[in-house]
Amino acid sequence: MFSYEEIILLSALVYIGCYCLISWRLGTWIHFATLLFGPSLLINHLLGYFNFRFFGPPPPIGATLFYYLTYDAIAIGTMIGICVFRAPNLLFLRTKTTNLRLGALPWICLVLSFLDYLPVMIKFREYLFSPREIYVQTRTGYGLYFFVSILLCNIGFILYLFKENKTKIGTIFYFSICTILLYFHGTKGSIVTLLLVYILYQVHVNRKAISLSRALTISFILSGALILLFSAFKKADNDAPLFLSIAGYADYTRNAIMVIDSPPPKYPYLGRIAFEEEVYSRIPRALMPNKPKNFGSYHLAEYYFPSWFEGDTGSPSFGIGVQYADFGPFILFILPLLYGLAAYITCGIIKLNERQRRVDLFIVMLFFAGIVIMPLGSGYLLPETLVFAYFLQKFATIRFRFGNAHAENVTSTI
Repeated sequence: MFSYEEIILLSALVYIGCYCLISWRLGTWIHFATLLFGPSLLINHLLGYFNFRFFGPPPPIGATLFYYLTYDAIAIGTMIGICVFRAPNLLFLRTKTTNLRLGALPWICLVLSFLDYLPVMIKFREYLFSPREIYVQTRTGYGLYFFVSILLCNIGFILYLFKENKTKIGTIFYFSICTILLYFHGTKGSIVTLLLVYILYQVHVNRKAISLSRALTISFILSGALILLFSAFKKADNDAPLFLSIAGYADYTRNAIMVIDSPPPKYPYLGRIAFEEEVYSRIPRALMPNKPKNFGSYHLAEYYFPSWFEGDTGSPSFGIGVQYADFGPFILFILPLLYGLAAYITCGIIKLNERQRRVDLFIVMLFFAGIVIMPLGSGYLLPETLVFAYFLQKFATIRFRFGNAHAENVTSTI
């Protein structure tokens, strides 16, 4: 029988092999699939190992083997969807109008993002220099402020990237303002999202292939940025070394293995968790005050971490343990199929985007790449993403078509 160290090492080798094949096929070492492979190698494999090493006890071997086999199957399914099949022809999705008349729209989105979140910043002003505490305090009842503000900030940044004749200084300035605003939201992921959006814009819109050496450089820069963010959001009462604090974020690996090894009493839920995630996550608590707190994956939090759940300070992540609680060992076949199909469709979107430079295609591609633009917390938001991307593209091409041409020329260089 393998040890958990050997299981992690073999799984990492499978991941690296699949990623190399995908990069060879796409002609660039950073691409939309990077967001599937990179975080998994970092969290599941590297930090997962240190989590097991320093936060014992050692994980059960059988559940650990199944966990990493599932992720290897996902990697192989994604590789097959990209490398084996030719990208689908999506020319039927072509549009006649693609010229964007953005004007001041990116700045308007940024201002609205600030104004939407301003009531939260005022109410919790004593925590402005400890923004993680704001995130903890606003878990319930502040979703419209929190999610809408991040959405507007993300959309503003994407629209700014599509502006014509923008300058590098202007891009850095806009990015900096977005970063400061998102910092006060208390989430590391939102800031990292902006960096990833910019990189994928350069690769899949500007079609700039990234060599292996440059990809490694970018990886080091992103790693440094993540360490700074972990340090900035580290709790003041946490005396553990920064490295151990970071390794602690791989707890969802341990949590998923815990679910696989010892499922909850109602296992399998037969799709109930997925159904509740899709339904309740779309209903704001302001519109449904009696919305249950133990919906979807919170069933697992309530069972495995009752004190944390009752404290209403968030929910531990369970990774693929959520899908396992729903469908059991069948996820070993279901998840690779779904990931492979998503990768196959994404290749078609990228191919179409090479013909038509469009905001909506880029947003849909980001969704399949795993970048959260609409941060509702849970649920598979493909329908919302498609509708939102469609109307945003229409708005960006029609809303300012009859606007002041001089104003467009002035704002396009900011």
